[in-house]
Amino acid sequence: MKRTPISHAASLVGMLTLASLAPSFLYGGPGWRLSGPETATVRSLAVDPTNANIVYLVSSGDVWKSTDAGAHWLASGKNLCGFDLAQIAVDPGQSTNLYVAGEDGVFCSTDGGATWHASDDSLNHRSVDTVAVDPTGHGIVYAGGYYGVLKSTDGGQTWVDQNGGADLGEVARILIRTFQSTMSPSR
Repeated sequence: MKRTPISHAASLVGMLTLASLAPSFLYGGPGWRLSGPETATVRSLAVDPTNANIVYLVSSGDVWKSTDAGAHWLASGKNLCGFDLAQIAVDPGQSTNLYVAGEDGVFCSTDGGATWHASDDSLNHRSVDTVAVDPTGHGIVYAGGYYGVLKSTDGGQTWVDQNGGADLGEVARILIRTFQSTMSPSR
């Protein structure tokens, strides 16, 4: 198969959708350039919600951080090498809190990726495919994988099964969408 610029970029970005940049890219306009560690297979990207210059990239075996909107990258997760990593999430309430889903559970950082530690053993070293932080509550994190969905209300220190006994199958991605009620309180 011949690699077109679109297929090449898609393989670099993986499953990430950059909706704000996609139209200019798809129509050949400006906005895309090759950046990041050249040996990395990108699994996930996340942008700090308080500082768009800070971008995190998860490759299969490391976490990379850019503080200049992707112009330069530094390895942030050196002690995560050897783990198959899948996705990164930034806590919107405390953007120095990061969570990475991987083959051996969830890894957490409370200092913007300078140091990492494995989440609580209640995950029993289960392979985690996806992680998401609830934007409405600091420290509420969801993890998903072959076992279904788990929830932490303490920033990944402990996890509770959310499946209610149902066999959900493999959970590949968790997305959290918040809604604001339009109904008046008097109804």
